[in-house]
Amino acid sequence: MGGLLAIVSSEDCSKYVRRGLIASRHQGNDYFGIAAFGLDGKLIGPRHQEGPAGSDFFTDKFREVSGDVVLGSVSSSDKEPIVGTYQGGEFALAINGRVLNLDNLKKELLGSSFEPAGFSHAQVVANLIGQKEDLVEGIKYAWEKTEGVQDIVILHDQDLIAARHPDAVLPLLIGESPIGSAVGSSDFVLRKLGFDKLTPLEGGDIYLVKFDDDCKLLREGENGARTCAFLWTYTGHIDDKIDGLYTAELRERLGRNLFKNDDYVKGLIKEGKIKPEDVVVSPILMSGLGSSIGYYKQALEKGFNFGFAPVFIPSQRYKRSYVPETNEERKAVAAFKLDEIRYYIEGKFVIAVDDSIVRGTQTEARMSIIKKYKPLGVVVRASHPKIWNPCTYQLSTRNPEELAAVRHGSGSDEDLAKAIGIDNVMYNSFEDYKNSFGELKDKLCMDCAKPK
Repeated sequence: MGGLLAIVSSEDCSKYVRRGLIASRHQGNDYFGIAAFGLDGKLIGPRHQEGPAGSDFFTDKFREVSGDVVLGSVSSSDKEPIVGTYQGGEFALAINGRVLNLDNLKKELLGSSFEPAGFSHAQVVANLIGQKEDLVEGIKYAWEKTEGVQDIVILHDQDLIAARHPDAVLPLLIGESPIGSAVGSSDFVLRKLGFDKLTPLEGGDIYLVKFDDDCKLLREGENGARTCAFLWTYTGHIDDKIDGLYTAELRERLGRNLFKNDDYVKGLIKEGKIKPEDVVVSPILMSGLGSSIGYYKQALEKGFNFGFAPVFIPSQRYKRSYVPETNEERKAVAAFKLDEIRYYIEGKFVIAVDDSIVRGTQTEARMSIIKKYKPLGVVVRASHPKIWNPCTYQLSTRNPEELAAVRHGSGSDEDLAKAIGIDNVMYNSFEDYKNSFGELKDKLCMDCAKPK
């Protein structure tokens, strides 16, 4: 996963890009970088840093990257932007996505000098673009040669080019404000910077973006895009609006669905095994907030006087626990990602509402901590359906054997609850999840959740 942000203006706009990348950390926080074409038309940078975008952006290393056309990137995998060349000179490029046939293309491009560890996804795309005389033709050629999806933003001289892949699963938008024009992959970030007039690119669109709102469509796409549903559930910001649907709205719907179908908890109350006033509904991280609110509201409306409180709070900003490559590192991140609040756990029946259970790393680590404080019981409710398959486009999980639904026995709720060490686990069903999107339900990528 990653995020793109570029601005073209009539004056130095680098400070806005730096601020925007800090607000983009929900899209990726392992690497960040920035490049610019200065007022003299010369390329400055790129400059990169490992770790989440933050105070480092205000050091001289990054302040000197200034100009009226500026490109920034946050990423969970590669250092971007990078520099490419073509007949017309140098350009700066960043992508959002991955090249699935990366090694084959590297062999083709590098020949006998091929080294598996070298040449990133963005470098392969830039190399392919550079083989054509025209940047637009180069982008089209890169899309033809690569497998997977890659949204592309290019700076060249005073030009800003934005291209959304024909089969895109991630958003790309053009925004306008008194500052100038911007391209970004997050509605939330663009609005945070004052770009209120937003236009989403369709799949296959390529635009030349100008600071005076005079944006030119260079290639009209066929719009075969399917937006990744996981953006609404987890990776998108809670205040994003994607394809006209707020992430907060969708998450609340999912939480309401969870309570409607929660026969286990309602059965315990009916049998007198727990009292409603002993129940605490708790979000797990910010991505679980909207769904936990929906669950809680639905319960109240049906006469269940549950409590609502966070049993965990973020200790500080850590990378997402499903991103690190090794299970040991994922467990280490999960163990220190949140701090527990014992007051809301001891003697309570905890309903932990999470965005999803991917590998189960976070869930296993956190539920074991809850159980140390002797709750009356603990159950997990996951907004996203059970994840059976790795991401088709390798934007998140890549190994099916790491997925919780695959690792734990038959993949049944009972096997998973036993493995985690809790009383019960429940997901939204695939059909309930899909139908929660309303008119968007047939325009989504949900490959990871397709039942076996």
